[in-house]
Amino acid sequence: MSEWNFVPITLQYLAAGSIAIILGCYVLYKNRQLSSAKFFLCFSICVFLWQLFMFLHRNAPNASLSKLFFELGSGFASLVYPMLFLVVSFLGNGSKKHILVMVPNIMFFIYILVHEPIKVFWTTFGWSYEFTQISSSYILFSLTIFYIILNYIWIIKPIRESRVPIIKRKYKFILYGFTVMFFVGVVIFNTLLLQISPNLPPLGGFTAVAGLSMIAYGILLKEKPIGASFWMARGQMSERLTLFLQNFFGSIHEGGLGQAHLKFEKYLKETGLDESVSLTEGRIVLLKEPSIPQIVSVINNTLSYLERGEVNEKVLSDLVEFWNTVYPLIEVDTVGLIKAHENYIRGKKLIYEIAEGRLRSIFLPEGFLEKDLDAFSQLIGITHKNLFGNPVLAVFNPSERCEAGLKAYITEALANNEELAVFSRKSSSILGLLPEEETRIFYLSPESVKRTAVSRREVYLPLYDLTRLLAEIQLVAEKGCSLLFDNLTDLIHSIGFEKAYRFTRHAVEFAASHNVPALFLIAEGHRDEVKAAFENLFPFIVKLGEKGVIRLR
Repeated sequence: MSEWNFVPITLQYLAAGSIAIILGCYVLYKNRQLSSAKFFLCFSICVFLWQLFMFLHRNAPNASLSKLFFELGSGFASLVYPMLFLVVSFLGNGSKKHILVMVPNIMFFIYILVHEPIKVFWTTFGWSYEFTQISSSYILFSLTIFYIILNYIWIIKPIRESRVPIIKRKYKFILYGFTVMFFVGVVIFNTLLLQISPNLPPLGGFTAVAGLSMIAYGILLKEKPIGASFWMARGQMSERLTLFLQNFFGSIHEGGLGQAHLKFEKYLKETGLDESVSLTEGRIVLLKEPSIPQIVSVINNTLSYLERGEVNEKVLSDLVEFWNTVYPLIEVDTVGLIKAHENYIRGKKLIYEIAEGRLRSIFLPEGFLEKDLDAFSQLIGITHKNLFGNPVLAVFNPSERCEAGLKAYITEALANNEELAVFSRKSSSILGLLPEEETRIFYLSPESVKRTAVSRREVYLPLYDLTRLLAEIQLVAEKGCSLLFDNLTDLIHSIGFEKAYRFTRHAVEFAASHNVPALFLIAEGHRDEVKAAFENLFPFIVKLGEKGVIRLR
């Protein structure tokens, strides 16, 4: 035969391949951030190439081309099994090591191409095939059975173990699709019946379409979360826990592939609540009162999930609210929780939120007293927490001594484990108040033309390069440093009111947006319009003098 053949029934292969590509792209489009969706696209591409080469194999103009197309199609068909395993694996907590499951079938693909252990012959429904080596047939059959068993185990496990109905339904559809596509279409028809009776009409395209559609439907199956249910919860702690769990579940409820449900089940097991909580149709029901150890475990594991970035940080405020509600019951355990997650709690400034900041002394550095935590802020009727994102304008009289107020601000910053970034002239008297460590000093130098670091803690900055000054302020603010700027009056005299005002406005915005304390000094004696312009930039205004600190606004 020298011309291409056309067997109408083989159009099923083209239809199956086209549907595979469409479903693969659609699943990825809906869940493009998820590894499982990416593997499903790869799975769909393998199905497409498998079906395409099967169509070409059946309709080839001669035996040699038919054989080549069959070998290529069989190779991609062999990759479909492990690829589906990766899809199912990464629906849950898949490991990158699972990708190694591809190796045996890739080797078999190469074996088929090199050794060509098949022969083809013409039938009523186009070209068909049979293996010429019994060993090749055994290898194919063994690999097929191995991957079918592997996939069945991985699919059936969540059906048996999961307590969440949506997870059971998802995996049941994947199970049905896998059975139709592979067990019926490949094992029963291709591996058994077609070898016994090669003239049977091909069904691979039909079973592929049916199976792939069910698998895709199962993967995409999802539900809309509903509110929490309190009907079995008793007591304020139970109600708060139910609300928190609902919010926690919502923080991982992403995509439509079911990872949120699997992660939530894992979370419940880790906290010991798997027998106490039911999740049905997105509704969380607390079945019995939680114990104190379970409450502690909820807080501990939630902090761990947040540290690893496995949940959205919007749940952080819910966690703090829940923690403060149950704090009287877990006061003893709270100290241990804080120390266990010290770096995260410090970084997020949670120590000021938990128990209204009463536990800040846990992190008190050596050489400081508890009163130092609010050494400056208490002088103006607030706490250190209120300084975050609320820069202070400090007015001073150059003829008066104001070291006491400045010393209080420096002490408070260091007592709260905050690195202090000071922007000042080399000749400023403020520098004598600074400790040698935990302080970074940026000298504003009119002679400098570029940034020059003279030590780990000392840097010279060009006074007239406002872009460079603002970049340094932004950088230290991003690192969470407390700021001390000495002083705006010198800046106004050096670069003029308009430039100094624009600089200050941006610097204040950086401090506010990065939620750090900041103190800006300005001398008395400016014109009213200059004074008013700068004061309008600050939420707090204080007066520094020999008598201490007086709050003006």
